[in-house]
Amino acid sequence: MTSAIRAIWLVALILIAMPSACAMWNEDAPVSDDHAGAPAGMRQGATGMVVDAAGKPVAGAMIAVRSLDMPARPVPEIAVLSGEDGRYAWPLPAGRYQFAALVGGRTGPAVAVRVPDGGIVRVTLTAP
Repeated sequence: MTSAIRAIWLVALILIAMPSACAMWNEDAPVSDDHAGAPAGMRQGATGMVVDAAGKPVAGAMIAVRSLDMPARPVPEIAVLSGEDGRYAWPLPAGRYQFAALVGGRTGPAVAVRVPDGGIVRVTLTAP
């Protein structure tokens, strides 16, 4: 199976699995409107890190996001990957989103956040 087809199947799996994970969140994650850790030029969206159960960074994790707003906001990319240091950045419009990390075909716990207008939210995701 080619890597492109595998990626499409993983994204489809995420979209199917996320609604059940949605029931697990209680509150929005803490938000910061400072832009520390965001790439140059990124003025709004989410930055963060994917970690394992021991808190160590996970490289190459696929991060998936879906809008929790009604009507749903469009998400600019299907997914992003964490870097060698486990970090990622995703420019997003203001709104509520659900984030999850995927590693090896498995999905980690979902995290609900609110991206503020003109701000950056920091989201730490746990790999499955």
